[in-house]
Amino acid sequence: MSTPASRLRAALVALSVVWAAAVVAAPLARAGHGHWGVEAFATVPYLVGTRICHQRPERSFHTQGVAWPVCGRCAGLYLSGATALLAAAVMRSRRDRRFSALLAVAAVPTMATWGLEAAGLWDPGTGLRALAAVPLGLAIGWTLHAALEEGPGETGQRS
Repeated sequence: MSTPASRLRAALVALSVVWAAAVVAAPLARAGHGHWGVEAFATVPYLVGTRICHQRPERSFHTQGVAWPVCGRCAGLYLSGATALLAAAVMRSRRDRRFSALLAVAAVPTMATWGLEAAGLWDPGTGLRALAAVPLGLAIGWTLHAALEEGPGETGQRS
């Protein structure tokens, strides 16, 4: 039987996977210089990206010379978050009380690279920005899925 929570989880997983695929596919569609409908599809991730990311080309991955619709750090978060949501859905995760600590630890690489950049001490490059975001994206995706698996106010333990 489908419950509102299970439908919400399924929608979150589906939307995150579609968004991650769009982030990767949009520059390919733009680089193709082909069919108008494909290029119109490619516009959507770039429009959404303007609202959620600075979209600086020098901090973005490029496919066939076209910058991705989000920077490397955001790409790392979205791709790893979608991966974790999908994995959690397949593995039927349960939230553990230790997830708060996991999220804090997983944020350290992203906070460190961001802090060092903001202080003008280091420019890690797009690849390292994305890689530093992966632990946080994985932890957020897994935690979101697990939190939606439980009812409000529950703090389930893995059995």
